[in-house]
Amino acid sequence: MVTTVDHTILAQLARFITYVLVNDSACVTNIIVPANTSIQQLLIVKTGLSAISFAKNDILYLLSIEEANLNHIPPTLGNLKNLSYIKINHTPLQQLDVSHFCHLPRLHVIDLCHNKIHLITGQQYPKCGPLLVEIWLANNRLKNLNLNVFVPFSNLEAFTVSNNMIETISGAFKNTQISEVSLSNNLISKLDLCEWSPMPYVTNLFMEHNKLTNVPKCLGRMPNLLVINLEHNQLQNVSIDELRELKQLELLRLSWNPIVSFAMHEHSLPPSLKELDIRHISLQFLNISPKVAQAVMIQTLFLVSIAVMHCSAFQFRCQQITKNYTCTITNYNPKLEGAFLFNHVPNQTDIIDFKNLIQATVGSMIFSNIPRSVGTISFSGSSTVRAMVVPRNISFTEIIATEPTMVRMRFERNCTLAKLFVMQSSMTAIPPTLINLPNLSFFKLSSSPIEQIYLDQFCNLSQLTALNFRYNLITTVTFRNGSATARCVTVLDKLLLSNNKIRSVNMTVFASMQELRIIDFEDNLIETVEGRFTNSKIASLILANNNLLTIDLCQWNTMPLINSFSLHKNSLQLLPKCLGRMPRVKFINFNHNKLTQITMDAFAMLKEIRSENCQNAIRPIVVGKEMVGETCASDLLGTRRKQRLYIILFKYYPLMIICFKPLPILGYKMVCKTAIKHHCFIDHLNPRMTKLSSLRANLPADVAFVQFRHLETSTIDHTIFNYLDHSVESVRIVDSRALLKLIVPANFTIKQLTVEKTHLAWIHFQANHAITGVWITWSYLYQIPPSLRNLKSLNYIQLKNSLVQHLNLDLLEWCSKLDSLDLTHNNIHTITTTLNDEQRRSLSLLNLSHNQLRIINLEVLSPLGWFKDVNLAHNKIELLVGRFASDYLSTLTLAHNRLKTLNFCQWKPMPSLQSISLASNELSHVPNCMNRLSGLSIICFSNNKLTSVSMDVFGEMHNLTDLDLTANRISLIKFREERYPKRLERLIFKSNKIECNNLGDLPFCPLDIEFEKSQNQSSWERTNVRFLKQLIVIT
Repeated sequence: MVTTVDHTILAQLARFITYVLVNDSACVTNIIVPANTSIQQLLIVKTGLSAISFAKNDILYLLSIEEANLNHIPPTLGNLKNLSYIKINHTPLQQLDVSHFCHLPRLHVIDLCHNKIHLITGQQYPKCGPLLVEIWLANNRLKNLNLNVFVPFSNLEAFTVSNNMIETISGAFKNTQISEVSLSNNLISKLDLCEWSPMPYVTNLFMEHNKLTNVPKCLGRMPNLLVINLEHNQLQNVSIDELRELKQLELLRLSWNPIVSFAMHEHSLPPSLKELDIRHISLQFLNISPKVAQAVMIQTLFLVSIAVMHCSAFQFRCQQITKNYTCTITNYNPKLEGAFLFNHVPNQTDIIDFKNLIQATVGSMIFSNIPRSVGTISFSGSSTVRAMVVPRNISFTEIIATEPTMVRMRFERNCTLAKLFVMQSSMTAIPPTLINLPNLSFFKLSSSPIEQIYLDQFCNLSQLTALNFRYNLITTVTFRNGSATARCVTVLDKLLLSNNKIRSVNMTVFASMQELRIIDFEDNLIETVEGRFTNSKIASLILANNNLLTIDLCQWNTMPLINSFSLHKNSLQLLPKCLGRMPRVKFINFNHNKLTQITMDAFAMLKEIRSENCQNAIRPIVVGKEMVGETCASDLLGTRRKQRLYIILFKYYPLMIICFKPLPILGYKMVCKTAIKHHCFIDHLNPRMTKLSSLRANLPADVAFVQFRHLETSTIDHTIFNYLDHSVESVRIVDSRALLKLIVPANFTIKQLTVEKTHLAWIHFQANHAITGVWITWSYLYQIPPSLRNLKSLNYIQLKNSLVQHLNLDLLEWCSKLDSLDLTHNNIHTITTTLNDEQRRSLSLLNLSHNQLRIINLEVLSPLGWFKDVNLAHNKIELLVGRFASDYLSTLTLAHNRLKTLNFCQWKPMPSLQSISLASNELSHVPNCMNRLSGLSIICFSNNKLTSVSMDVFGEMHNLTDLDLTANRISLIKFREERYPKRLERLIFKSNKIECNNLGDLPFCPLDIEFEKSQNQSSWERTNVRFLKQLIVIT
């Protein structure tokens, strides 16, 4: 049995291993972490550990020790210069010298809860733990607390010593950055803040369950307090005068105290006070002036448990949406209302939305009571929430937090949470414990004061596909210790960093994230882009709206898959060098730069280029040698305005005359063309700078098509759409990255809506009977808009190249006229429905190719059989099971998946099916019960692992004409007279990789095609002749 874990184990680990967990190892008593290791996160759980030491190490940044015999802080902890988070819980640790943490320059969080600490000491250092923001000391055995030992930690923000046995507090806090102090559940009888430094960031003071006999003195040291909780103390006489300096105070809780007298007058009333809780007290003398009584009515100040006045702001409401419920809980105080409400949550609830939660730390008191049916938890609109601690015993998969006051989040290890949205917060760093969420697939942190991103924090999140850090204050994106080339197991696909404060980008930092497909740096302050870019799978790179003067691609590797490269609104004076590194790019945007002259030679290597947008301080007009446009002609003939004219001769192009003239500054630019009806193209529309009535006036009366390009607004709604005439049948919005929200009004009479290449994240359709088709591509939509059900005439939906993760086929019921659904290139991994065969109808197309599907249970997805054409290609399907029936299915595509076996025996006969493709899977034999698909005329098994094929399995397919067995390992094809496809015309064997066992004298591997007679006197030979004339074998 191993008792010591040292370099003999840890130094032998492969360099790409950065996460190590030692658990359930009672025999391990000693761990020695060597210097030559790549470990970044070390977790030790349920061991006999009594000693641990560290050599000098600049890699390890997370250390967690739980349920061990360790009784001291390791003296060599100071060798971990990169340590960011340390947790030591459930150990016999009794004494703590905080100076151990002074020489850790990157330390953010200290968690020493659930130990036996009874003494805390420290030494005075001028600079100590410069980044330390959280100290957790709850559930220990402290009796006396000297606050002076924490003075050196000048950036401390959160201090928790709840659930100890503290009787006296000495010294004073000088830590002006503190925002949360938790002293609850102790034995404190007196607290004096008069010697403390002002703490302007503290908004919540929790001292419930103590022995206080008086309200703490000098609470004015915390001028911005919103909540004070003094419940369950020994208060007897309380006057509101003691709180008169607290101008922001909204909530005061004094319940469960032996208060016998309470005084409140208008001159001392905190102006923002909204709630005063004095339930369960021994009130004998109530002194409230008449003016305050009047103010009670006006300001909705309410005294809980006073007979003349009783109300509750708590609200609990559940609303059924389709089959499930969404519950909204408003003004909930867990300590006041308890957990009873969770017993009344309906069984089919999938979303719980907390609004204005009255609790500083959201933890297990809420999370552990969430019913297992709930998938999404949302928090918003609270002024008291400061922290969120997510326990391990949860079942929900998604958290959405829009809490401006929240400064930190902590996660215990759990395997259910898959999506985390922090829409607004006061967090200044990525939570170090994010690593405890192994199934996290999406993380968004926006509208927060975060300034630095360490990409190695995400390396071990093996399911993470998208990171969204838009609208923060990020200045730096890097790897710790420059380890950008270390192996990263992430499958990260999208990295969004727009709307930050980045000034310089080193592309080398992305080298280890080889699955990256989209990187967005739009709307930063980027002046330089340097380093080697080696991400071969990149498809879109956005550097728009920055301050780039130049960019050189010559150090970049060739990017064979990139199709979009945007550099608009920079200060480029020359085209980037080595554009040929992007041979298949289709869209390049250089609009609004400082280009004065361009040469088409720069684009000569770009064979698939479709659009080069080069609208700068000049407007190019390109004409051939046979004709000169009117605008250019006027320049050639001379006008009063000075224009610049360049005539450029190209080796591979005919003579081109390019005329340049200054670009006018307009609210928008509109061009209308006449075909049968007018088509109008509107560029750079900015509603804030445009008189929209002029838009209506300038549109032709019979305009049928309107395109908006480069919209300069984040929201489109009726304020724009109402200016379009009723003659408009189709609207297209394209290349508008500013667009985030779209609201389609009820009175909109168009038939077709197209939205392409935007940052659209939310769309809502009001009830509408006109729209028949919706096309959305390249957006940031994470779900199919639920409001599509409001489109009663909807016939076609296309939502491609977006972030959709789930498909509910009940959409077919909501949209009764829907005929085609195209959801290619998304992240769909689950499909559900409540529909059954009794509701079936005939539909045309379901396209789910290029998604993340893994398992398809056809038995619960009967609507798949309602479509004529179903495309499930380019997924990760490993299993296709269940009974299946269809009277309509004509084409089924299952190509480019991971199927190793397939069985049609549970399928009902399907004569309608004409074509099936199982190309590029891992099939080693032909699926069983192919005879259930007797109507097939085309079958494709190319690029599988077939080694032999008997035509018996196709014997009942009297319509089969084409059988593609390309790129398999087939050495034998057998036809038997009794059973073979009699109409087979083409048998394709291209690139067949035959494995030869006995070559003998043959210089090649033979492919045998045998024709076997049923008996000697059979007519097979004559039939065989006719069949061979009919059959074409292609090799």
